[in-house]
Amino acid sequence: MTKKIHVHLIDDLDASEASETLRFEVDGRPHHLVLEGDPSLFDADRAAADIRKLVEAGRLGQAVDDVECLDRLAGGALDQVVLDADGEALRERGVEFGTSTGRPRRCGWYDAVAVRFSVRLAGYSSIALTKLDVLDGFDRILVCTGYRDPADGREWTTVPASTSVYERLEPVYEGLSGWKADTTACRAFDQLPSAARAYVERLEELAGVPIRYVSVGPERDQMIVRGAG
Repeated sequence: MTKKIHVHLIDDLDASEASETLRFEVDGRPHHLVLEGDPSLFDADRAAADIRKLVEAGRLGQAVDDVECLDRLAGGALDQVVLDADGEALRERGVEFGTSTGRPRRCGWYDAVAVRFSVRLAGYSSIALTKLDVLDGFDRILVCTGYRDPADGREWTTVPASTSVYERLEPVYEGLSGWKADTTACRAFDQLPSAARAYVERLEELAGVPIRYVSVGPERDQMIVRGAG
């Protein structure tokens, strides 16, 4: 129905690819399309009651939300889907096609509202920003910072609880400068182009939690750890 949820360890950190998926889970959903499981941090509480206590005590490590330019294979509301040449470029550069079917995924710009919603709902302490290199060739990069209801002009800065409202909302974008440079060889945050660093720092500001990991490619050594060493 949407991307698989990957819960794995990065060093001592519990990582969950859940910003988009969280909006489909059985507890936090605003949608009629839902998942059976819960990708939020405290789903483990249903299996072991003391997991929550360990997390709150800081003994289980941090919870990391894995975010990227948004994509989805199946249907459902996706406010910031890009149907023009930029959307096609995001799909091709990010290799956003169904693993089994090969169907092209709908792609769009980063949705800061959905990420902030997930951070608050699931209690993430930091973010892993993946596929930064997909944006290397763009002159201008958009970030969805809010939604506008075309029915009454109301602006939303969070995900609404009503499915009918959510499905008609339109994205409100903020434009940021692109960097038009190859980032795939960067291995430290200060090696990224200044515009790329500014982009990451703006997403961090909008999310309200640090972006600790930034990936610039699919290989293990292409994951930049900020503050490492």
